[in-house]
Amino acid sequence: SKLCVKRFLRRARGVTAVEFALVGPLFLAMIFSTIDISIYFYKTSLLKNAVYSTARIVRTAQVFDAVAPDTPEDVFKKKLCDVVQVQFDCGTVEYDVRHFDDVADVKLSAPKYDKDGRTTNFVFDPGGAYKVTTVRLSMKFDPLVPWFDLLGITGAWKPGDAINSEPYIDPPHVIVR
Repeated sequence: SKLCVKRFLRRARGVTAVEFALVGPLFLAMIFSTIDISIYFYKTSLLKNAVYSTARIVRTAQVFDAVAPDTPEDVFKKKLCDVVQVQFDCGTVEYDVRHFDDVADVKLSAPKYDKDGRTTNFVFDPGGAYKVTTVRLSMKFDPLVPWFDLLGITGAWKPGDAINSEPYIDPPHVIVR
């Protein structure tokens, strides 16, 4: 019986499988977490770029160059979709465009979400010439790994920008052809 125990302890068969069973899940968790964080930062960067691109068409009054039946919001949404369609479904990106008379008046409340993760307090009100306008975009992030909830990474992204509109014809014009 002592001989059987010594022989059993000397055998190395199955050691690799046991080691993988111990280390493998941690290794795979690190790999998937790295991929998830990379996707998160890539999409956040793309969303910030979309904020700058859409804020520019508001700042330079291009949103008011809508041709009927399009509205300024349609022009804004088209620009947004042109920028984000590389990676996102345009319908999943929500926007909040508000104007204020002065920088001191800018007070943005935190986005509120319904049970489906859609914003309930976002509006489209770009204002006009000499107004301070804010542009915020939001999109729900669904990570691959479940433990991102613990890090506070899940939920909506809220990149934003505050801009001062360029002087242009006031009131904003809409071209009807």
